[in-house]
Amino acid sequence: MALDEPKAGDHIFEADGFTFVMSRDVRELTGETITIDGSYMGMRILSRLDPDGSSRHCS
Repeated sequence: MALDEPKAGDHIFEADGFTFVMSRDVRELTGETITIDGSYMGMRILSRLDPDGSSRHCS
């Protein structure tokens, strides 16, 4: 996750007062549901995208 400006073709959505910008190719990999948990320790981002590079779901 990084601070960035929207580009043509990006997916833009808002949640709880925050605006998120995601490239379409990343959104296709992560799916519709992304969970972002934050605490004093940092952030955790959960999606269907496997951190090892392969999806856990079959299409």
